[in-house]
Amino acid sequence: MADCWICGLKFASNRDLKNNMMPSNETMRVICAWRPDEKTNTRVTDLRSHVKGAHPHQLAKYPADLISKNNAIWFSLDPECYRRLVKGTERGSLSATHARELVLEWLSRTLRGTRRKDDWQRGWDDLKKGCTGLRSTPGSRHYGGCVPTRLR
Repeated sequence: MADCWICGLKFASNRDLKNNMMPSNETMRVICAWRPDEKTNTRVTDLRSHVKGAHPHQLAKYPADLISKNNAIWFSLDPECYRRLVKGTERGSLSATHARELVLEWLSRTLRGTRRKDDWQRGWDDLKKGCTGLRSTPGSRHYGGCVPTRLR
């Protein structure tokens, strides 16, 4: 049994819980680090398909698991909630390091992102500390991050 900490529903498996989380909120959203804007995908498979089609030359420079279900935690808008559903890659792994570097480079190019560099760093640091909840800037659509009540 898996309980959704946002809506309170119970699911028979973690897979069913992930399917509930993806379309309805920001929990599983991941960014494309090669786009000039904050284009997100709710599924890692959609991000992988997009990157393979739109950015194959950039992707070829990185390890094969850069855009994988586990490594996508580093591209996630809400890494703490993502971690509740998917075991992320180790922070020190080559793919995780590349992912964080790509996100930081993307932030320097993006003019209209909803999160700042400090928000990303804090989210990644929270993974290290085991904190619950990502704190974003007030007014951003991700403010409050992962909370145990339904988001409104």
